[in-house]
Amino acid sequence: MRRTFVFLAGVAAVVALGAWTLDAGAETCQLELKKVAETPTGIRAGGPSADYIFGRVYPQSTFIQFNAKGPRPTRRGEEGKPEFSKLITKEPAKYAAKFPFRGVVALGDQHFGFALDAAEPKADAKKDEAKKDEATQSDAPKDEKKSEGDKPAPKMEPAVPYARLYFDLNHNGDLTDDQVIEARTMRNYEVNYAQSMFPQIDVAIELDGKKVDYAFTLRVYLNTSVDYAYSNCSIQAAAYRDGEITLDGKKYRVVVVDFNSNGRFDDASGIDPTVQLSDGTVYPQRGDTLYLLDPDAPMGQINPYEPTNTEGAHFVGKLVNLNGRFFRLVVSPTGDTVSLEPSDDPVGFVTNPNKGYRATVYGDKGFLKVVSDADGKAPLPEGQWRLLDYTIDQTGMAKPKEEPKKEQANAAKPKASEPSLMKALIQALAGSGREVVRPPIVRYTRVSARAKRDGKPFTVVKDQTVALPFGPPYRPVVDVQYRSGADSVSLGLSLVGSADEVCTSLMVDGRQPPEPAFTISTEDGKEVAADKFSYG
Repeated sequence: MRRTFVFLAGVAAVVALGAWTLDAGAETCQLELKKVAETPTGIRAGGPSADYIFGRVYPQSTFIQFNAKGPRPTRRGEEGKPEFSKLITKEPAKYAAKFPFRGVVALGDQHFGFALDAAEPKADAKKDEAKKDEATQSDAPKDEKKSEGDKPAPKMEPAVPYARLYFDLNHNGDLTDDQVIEARTMRNYEVNYAQSMFPQIDVAIELDGKKVDYAFTLRVYLNTSVDYAYSNCSIQAAAYRDGEITLDGKKYRVVVVDFNSNGRFDDASGIDPTVQLSDGTVYPQRGDTLYLLDPDAPMGQINPYEPTNTEGAHFVGKLVNLNGRFFRLVVSPTGDTVSLEPSDDPVGFVTNPNKGYRATVYGDKGFLKVVSDADGKAPLPEGQWRLLDYTIDQTGMAKPKEEPKKEQANAAKPKASEPSLMKALIQALAGSGREVVRPPIVRYTRVSARAKRDGKPFTVVKDQTVALPFGPPYRPVVDVQYRSGADSVSLGLSLVGSADEVCTSLMVDGRQPPEPAFTISTEDGKEVAADKFSYG
């Protein structure tokens, strides 16, 4: 019997121009295009600049399955896009790859065609391959016909990484008149599995009637397994907009990120009604991200994938919740201008008994963050809303342990000793005789969950407070995910909250709780199976 326990992990110098007032209370700023810094192994992962986080975005992907004859008709990720053959009228005369990867990407108001190819085999390799083919043909009986039973079993083909990219940068339908882009890194993880990464690619795109610069990175995976051969190509935005704005006398760094990697910077988030998840939860379709950051604040705590739980991060949409105040937001399609104006929408309140929560709600005004105060109360514009997801963070809220008695505390203190040679060396390298102080490890206690598609809406009225139900008590729900044969099933376990929301992550003091155990018994009480659910 197969067991599953599903808790998804829910994982250059700034050039800024001053803001000016358009009308009473409205502020608009100009933003410069910036490129995500690179290293030889990919997007910057640290160093003096933390701007690498603006390259952590959701890719635009194309997934293709292969069989012995070539790509299968089904291609995921290109729905609604024109066919490759309609865009590209001229290709290289010959590809080195057995199955070149042909794809289409949407950037701005245009579609671009591209093709991925393997490296040209060396001359010696070609000769060896030709000799092998000759030997195979000469050894084969010429007059005997093999029966079905004599046919050799299909063998796994070694994965040859894609090494060259033909991208129609000038958008003229010809892949042969643009410079061939060589892969930056290629790696074979197993015989049948390979990955290639290409350097940052600059391209001019059309958007809102303008010609604008843009940049992206491209990564491609290849699996040549006999039973399941496929290739997946991902294109990620490597350009963002950066500037500065003043709101209520305070300066903020403004960054707009093309989170969905389509060349636009004004995409609002929404609910995708076409995706039906097995647990019945809503499926959010993320748009772009706006950051309003204190220029002096550290950026190490920013999680680009969770705007709700990140201070200063916001969904691009009609409204922004900034420290409990709501502003109307307008972002130009190219991202070069951002306007924020205090909203005159009537405001009410929501409340929940769980302190330390952050939630996302959605309605006619789009996605909006809800951040509770110390009593679990939060402001929200008037209207009808639905819960999308939430996180209840009670890290550090546990009762402190009793202080030990003075005699015990003194006895527990270690005796002073001379620093070790290694410690002295570390202190010397740190430029101080003091002991190196490292930031404490945060052991989180928090739970995250996502609402069901049929979750009940709630209405917010001006100056009134309405309950926003969610959270404990949580109840376990076991379901049969699928059957495997006559006597085997796959079971799934979920934790479901008081508003029928499904937990996606759970940590207690920095750890996941122990894996739940279960038994299966007959009606007369005889135990027939016992095991544990596993995370994953």
